[in-house]
Amino acid sequence: MSKLYAYFFTATTVLSIPFLTESQLNRQLEKTNIITVVEFWASWNKSNQVNELSDLKRCEYVRVDIGKEPLLQTKYSVKVVPTLIIYEKGKEKKRFEGNLMFQMCPESFSIKKVQKNIDKLLYNKFE
Repeated sequence: MSKLYAYFFTATTVLSIPFLTESQLNRQLEKTNIITVVEFWASWNKSNQVNELSDLKRCEYVRVDIGKEPLLQTKYSVKVVPTLIIYEKGKEKKRFEGNLMFQMCPESFSIKKVQKNIDKLLYNKFE
């Protein structure tokens, strides 16, 4: 029974992450006091989405479905999905890209590494 609950909770959490259109993403990235993590995603690669986005602290996180927003794929130079990009004041600060198998490589990506980059950006504000 607990496995079923865990699956339902994870699915609900993942589905609650907003998918943005181009104009919505532009408005999100214009927020000056917010660090935003954007996952560029595709429905055909749902099994390789980053499920741990809700674990991130002190930032906002969103998704862009490049199948529905193909111009954003070009605009943000997304070559593979998933791709996670950390933005501060509308500027790209760090990028994590999937490999040729359309998966995040555990050697170069973890949600802890993403959080470490977010924390570093926040810390730098006080220097």
